[in-house]
Amino acid sequence: MRCPRPVDGLQRFAERPLLFEPGTEYRYSSYGWILVSAAVEATAEESFSTFMRKQIFEPLG
Repeated sequence: MRCPRPVDGLQRFAERPLLFEPGTEYRYSSYGWILVSAAVEATAEESFSTFMRKQIFEPLG
């Protein structure tokens, strides 16, 4: 799924049915990172990439 902004993917999550009951199977997807990105953007009030650069990568040098 491609979303210009992480928050754009939230409606898609709400509209799609689960593929299986939680805890019964595992399948890789990027949905988790989209949700994390949306939460960071809502909390930090800046883009996920800006937050990561300022808070993670710049302090690391």
